[in-house]
Amino acid sequence: MEQRLPQRWFSPLSLVDEIENSNWLSNPTGLQISEDETHVFIEASLPGLSEQEIDITYEKGNLMIRGEKKESEEDKKKKFYRRSSRSFVYQMAVPGNIDDAVEPKAEFTNGVAKITFQKKKKDLPKRITFNK
Repeated sequence: MEQRLPQRWFSPLSLVDEIENSNWLSNPTGLQISEDETHVFIEASLPGLSEQEIDITYEKGNLMIRGEKKESEEDKKKKFYRRSSRSFVYQMAVPGNIDDAVEPKAEFTNGVAKITFQKKKKDLPKRITFNK
């Protein structure tokens, strides 16, 4: 008896199509950046970390989010000791014309850091009239 494999297994583009149509490539870092007329909003998913394990800096238009989680476990009865550490760094240029005179606002709730930047107020064109 002959077994037939699905035709898509033999198509080299079928896997590419599946990857492009899936959501797992849409935002692999867990960062979301949006803006409106007056603000730029950045949200970073940082599951499993506390505020004390996160360092956020902003300098000359660049935002850096760093985090490090260290864990250790010891069981003397079983003569067992485990130590682990993980760290990450997100670095990006903040889009928009950010007002450096206004301090960015940051909130951390349920593993999500939300950072809000104030944009500079747009200078309106000045109307020039003729002297009479």
